[in-house]
Amino acid sequence: MRAMAAVFTTLALATAVAGAEWSFVDHEYSCGLQGMTFQEMACAGVTYVSHVPSDAATSVEAHRWGVRTMPYVSLYKAYDSDEYPGFKTQPFASEIDLAEHPEWALIREDGQRRRPFNNPDYPRGIHQSCCNQPGIAEAYVRGVENVLANGHDGVFVDNVHPYPKCYGPDLGIHQHLFPDRDNVEMYKLALMGVYEAVKAHGPKFAIMLNSGGPRHEYIGYGDTLMWESYVFRHGFAGDSGDLSELRRRERWPQAVTAYERWRDFTEAGGSIAPLCYHPVREEEKRHSFLSYAMSMFSGFPQWSGTARERQDILRQLHRVQPGKPAGPPVAEPPLYYRAYDAALVAGNGGDETIAVNLPWHLDSPEAVDLYSGETLRVRDGQVRVTLPPDSGRVYVTPAAYLANCLGETTGMAQSCLLRLEEMAEAASSPEVDRAHAVFASVHARAQACLRAARREGVPTDPDGRSAVADLAGALDEALGETTETAVADRLVAGTGVTAQDLPDLLGDGEELPFEVVVDDAGVLLRSAGARFSFRDEGGSIAMRLGPSSLALWVTKNALAEGDGWYDARRVEDAEITVDEPDRKTVKFTIKLFGMDSGRDVDALDVRVAATIEQIASELALSQR
Repeated sequence: MRAMAAVFTTLALATAVAGAEWSFVDHEYSCGLQGMTFQEMACAGVTYVSHVPSDAATSVEAHRWGVRTMPYVSLYKAYDSDEYPGFKTQPFASEIDLAEHPEWALIREDGQRRRPFNNPDYPRGIHQSCCNQPGIAEAYVRGVENVLANGHDGVFVDNVHPYPKCYGPDLGIHQHLFPDRDNVEMYKLALMGVYEAVKAHGPKFAIMLNSGGPRHEYIGYGDTLMWESYVFRHGFAGDSGDLSELRRRERWPQAVTAYERWRDFTEAGGSIAPLCYHPVREEEKRHSFLSYAMSMFSGFPQWSGTARERQDILRQLHRVQPGKPAGPPVAEPPLYYRAYDAALVAGNGGDETIAVNLPWHLDSPEAVDLYSGETLRVRDGQVRVTLPPDSGRVYVTPAAYLANCLGETTGMAQSCLLRLEEMAEAASSPEVDRAHAVFASVHARAQACLRAARREGVPTDPDGRSAVADLAGALDEALGETTETAVADRLVAGTGVTAQDLPDLLGDGEELPFEVVVDDAGVLLRSAGARFSFRDEGGSIAMRLGPSSLALWVTKNALAEGDGWYDARRVEDAEITVDEPDRKTVKFTIKLFGMDSGRDVDALDVRVAATIEQIASELALSQR
């Protein structure tokens, strides 16, 4: 009777969730914080984050910024506090304790406890669970309730792939509650009990299920299904060689297959959350845009990607918020594209660059390539785009691009304010107070521009454009330099900068040689009137592009004990690796030091490769 009641409950919940007004598909999700704060997640528009600590302080900080949290749990695992006492203090694991209930362990053919993934080297104290035992389903619910009692908004349920067979009864080690049922059946009953308990707190309390890849059999057991390792898989210790290829999973044709396999579910309002492990630091931007475009093409808007350096790219893509699909995906190999309410995604699955016309469905005479910031003219309802090999791109309106840029500016100004406030609490100084005033001005101006952009789009009136130019000036003040504001205005507004603008923006128009200079002061690249340098300026290294500069300093470890903030001291190991008439590359290391301790921090070495190219007498400047 209990099992039959659970089946009916499953069907009823699946129907209720499908018809509910709240749906996870309407929310922006991130798997973990990816090196960011909750404030930075909020500025990206992220509303749900999983893989966060399950303590109360974490939920309080998340809710401060309007972010909801889903800590990690696993019904596939049981925990032995005799082997690792730390489990006793964990809200979930403490309830599934094999030290008190050894019968809750899944038994192998040889009578030993089965380890997760049958891996004897898995972290100690963790074993697979036997769900066909009295009390274990209730223990899972208690554990999840402990997590929710700390203020969290749901749970991320990992390892939704229970091993089917427990040999405990066969070997006389323990007996099963229902001898005629396997471990998978009992696991599903326990999972449904957890889902009911979470949803009893309200419709916005959510469960995400991760089976590695989504499985149709678990529809109705959670609010969203993760597709882990979509496009790019996670890394293994033995991985070597070209990680972009080694860790690649789906390509564009497989994105079509994914759409077809799950279209009935997603078109009915179901949510698939792809998790893409971007494998190469230097390629994080390219890989992020590729995995995002492929996910959107397949109808999986709860995209989440990893980043070790380019968190700004993750925020930029989360901020797109494309809305609902405006039609089915179109596959015309090597071209793939799909329209959404607020964006167009496209990709090239071939080995060569293609230039194509895409139908433009948005109410704007121009489109902006989010990857490059280039403005593209719409003609006769089409926009012409260029797609590199094996790539993904996102196209939005100029108004959406402006709002995206201003959202980043607003969020990062606020982030600086918060860090300066922490510094002031630790030790106030006139320098900190002045910096706080400058960033407060930037933040206020950015907020005003963002509100206007969301309300009216790209400003065309003098006052509106003046406000954006004033913001550019305020940003300049924050960086301690000045910039030609008319061009800065166009940069922020997303209308781009032409090759003819570059001499005015980057220098004084003087014709300079095409060269790379390496000397005691650092590195200097010159091309077509542009100067791009990493050089000593008053005891620290600044990256300078023409008259504008950006000091190189690391804030992520700000106020680390003993070191303080990390600043760039000098350039080392500079080497010109390519010295051709039309292409030059220099590689070097930027050494960082603790501003309080004065010591070099070798672990934070920044390795840079900078390239200049001459193409048809115009400047193409790229940095990796």
